[in-house]
Amino acid sequence: MQQERRAILELPFVSGILDAVHGKRGGFRVHLRCHTAQEHRLGNCECGGLKQGVPVLVSSTRTTLLECLQEVHNQVLRHHGPQCVATSKALQAERMAQANLLATSQDALCKMMYLSQA
Repeated sequence: MQQERRAILELPFVSGILDAVHGKRGGFRVHLRCHTAQEHRLGNCECGGLKQGVPVLVSSTRTTLLECLQEVHNQVLRHHGPQCVATSKALQAERMAQANLLATSQDALCKMMYLSQA
């Protein structure tokens, strides 16, 4: 079950997994951060920018918590398919490049100030 949980958390648009309880039935729900929906310039997503996935609870067809986790995983992949993954990775790469550029320009400024004092 931990392996399935890790696989879900490794998806770039999943920020967490919550326990979901309805009466005596347990299950799971995910917290999402869909970069595609947030950054319209990078594309459109069919998820509509959901912040939480639909809870998946133990039922007559899903009798264990592991089956619930597997269904949550499938549900997330269906609603946040390859386009969300690609957009999320592109946004993360863009942010890293901006951070690297900022760090490089700050280093250059520090070096120039150091040399001007010498």
